[in-house]
Amino acid sequence: MQAQVRYNEWCKIACRWVPIQKDFEAWKIALDGEYWSILYLHELPIVTIGNGGTTEKGPYQKGFPLGWKEDDKYYINNHLFLTVEFYHDRMTDLHRIVGVFAKPVSVKHTYNGEWTAIKL
Repeated sequence: MQAQVRYNEWCKIACRWVPIQKDFEAWKIALDGEYWSILYLHELPIVTIGNGGTTEKGPYQKGFPLGWKEDDKYYINNHLFLTVEFYHDRMTDLHRIVGVFAKPVSVKHTYNGEWTAIKL
């Protein structure tokens, strides 16, 4: 997946996954254990602010929560809103990434067409 500097993109499909029963069981274990995912962009960790990106206040936390459990229902954070902060050196016209922030969310989707798995 590619991104451009100073260009907003919305809801770009990064992968397609067709789960089987074994996958659901693994996700339940991960969500019960409050697992987090850690990603890097240009060797900088992607971080959330506060509690899973839900507040603008609080400490930085490396990574983002995979999801949560509420009232015996499981929710997977299947979207990330990424904010990439950069510095523009006007003398060289180069851009350097200085921070990457994630806000994970769970979105219930409908998809028109056949959803087939794609290996990455």
